Amino acid sequence: AGDVAVKPTPTQAQTAVLAARFLTRFHYKPEALDAKMSQQIFDRYLDALDSDRLFLLQSDVDRFAASRDKLGDAIYDQDLSAPFAIFNLYVQRVSERTAYSQELLKQGFDFSKDESYRYQRDKLPWAKTTEELNDVWQKRVKNDWLRLKLAGKKDADIRTTLEKRYANYGDRLRQLNAEDVFQTFMNAYAMAIEPHTNYLGPRASENFDIAMTLSLDGLDIRPLRGI
Repeated sequence: AGDVAVKPTPTQAQTAVLAARFLTRFHYKPEALDAKMSQQIFDRYLDALDSDRLFLLQSDVDRFAASRDKLGDAIYDQDLSAPFAIFNLYVQRVSERTAYSQELLKQGFDFSKDESYRYQRDKLPWAKTTEELNDVWQKRVKNDWLRLKLAGKKDADIRTTLEKRYANYGDRLRQLNAEDVFQTFMNAYAMAIEPHTNYLGPRASENFDIAMTLSLDGLDIRPLRGI
């Protein structure tokens, strides 16, 4: 993907319509693709991208609020611009967080302060400001540093380890393509109907077939799902 915005293809837009027709008519638990379902897809899609509320701001979510109950109409209109725009903004925010975390590593940390970091953030509200998110990341990076220090790592090694960790996350994200984004969105739709229903795109389907073949051969390899 690089720094170029990822865009949906006409084939993906057509596939979304066909999937919607199947899920609303032939799934064992058919559900109308109405405003209520659209809202569930929207929320699940955001959770798939940023479940721990570490990258997107409340203002980012609000920017796409008008699409929240209209994703069904968008699918039938073969317009996937909203979910792809959300993903591209997410990539931008990850890049910003990566840069910020690298700056924190250069500054070092004061461990004499009485602070705490909350790991499970999926139930928390989105950060309202960049400053609020900066505070979350300051504590997150500080916690990562402290864990390595308690494991006996030297400061220089800790800095190198964390620099690579944060950089690798952004690099992996930028390698995702339109099919990965489409699969994540369609998985959000499928799982909104039933948690054990998944959409497998061509590449994921191939991975699944390979994994099943290897499993039959006695190797314990699991299929890749989502991003």
